[in-house]
Amino acid sequence: MEKDDYLPLFIASNEPILIYVVDNVLVDYKINCGVDYSSSYYSLLFLKELVKNTNIKLTIPEELIKNYLAKIPKENLYFPCLSGKLFGWNNRCLAASMTIENNLVHLSNFKNIFSRDSPVCKVSQYTNELLLSPEDAFIILANICVDGCNINVPYLSTGADGFDIEFLKNKIKSYYANLGIATTALNKNFAIDYLAFLREQLRTKHFTPEQLLNLSGSLTLVNLADLPVVESFINKANTQFLDHYDSLTINQKITYATLYLQYCYIFESTLEADFLIERHETLFNRLDKDLVAKLYRPPLVETLHDDIFKTYLGRSLYSPNSKD
Repeated sequence: MEKDDYLPLFIASNEPILIYVVDNVLVDYKINCGVDYSSSYYSLLFLKELVKNTNIKLTIPEELIKNYLAKIPKENLYFPCLSGKLFGWNNRCLAASMTIENNLVHLSNFKNIFSRDSPVCKVSQYTNELLLSPEDAFIILANICVDGCNINVPYLSTGADGFDIEFLKNKIKSYYANLGIATTALNKNFAIDYLAFLREQLRTKHFTPEQLLNLSGSLTLVNLADLPVVESFINKANTQFLDHYDSLTINQKITYATLYLQYCYIFESTLEADFLIERHETLFNRLDKDLVAKLYRPPLVETLHDDIFKTYLGRSLYSPNSKD
């Protein structure tokens, strides 16, 4: 696990913040904004390839592989997005390619795609590349899944006695059966089992909360906030962000602000969370200024959506399995 102040891949895409960091470079940021809809299917596809082709030094529960990763066919992927979605209102899609060699995971060909309901999208391409251990890659991709499916364990647990896996899955099943969204239910069920796995890893001190946070784990930690070790870390991080902002590195400003905002939106009403942001308006204005100054976005290039699909999924947008 990374122990220094380095963010290999940090993704948060839920209200009230959207932020992407690739190889320690801030490539997208907007406060009071999440993507219209975030899908985790692409990160699950990467996880499937990772588990199949690497030797991961983690005791990953078999059900995570059999119940979920084995059920992810590439041809059924709707969007080649690690985070976000193509088409519709205010949509962004962060795409990447993954290869595995000598038990190392190589992520490259990052594109930030700004999409509308037309054949053409606008794309920023980054030369940043990541070389990750299988363990870090697994945690990052699974955390992206948690963020992408927007799981809210405190809300789902209403009426349960603690973190009850079957209770949570039955809640998800009843809700999404009515909506008919099978892929979202699969994503959320994966997130539940993954969070159960992490609870044990944190109890045995295999990971620290800060290590998980730096690997795209802000919403993951919020969903584990009932654990004393996580609650203590979140309280400390929130205090650091609110009261000692100037002492933080730029990466800590990114991760602690994201953690604070997502925590507020999970544990407070939306109205109260908005009030908390307004109450700290001066601080958030400083954060905005600091992050905009660090934002790196190459010139946008117009690209056909069909070319995006061919590059990342190896098929046309207009193939029979492209339906949302």
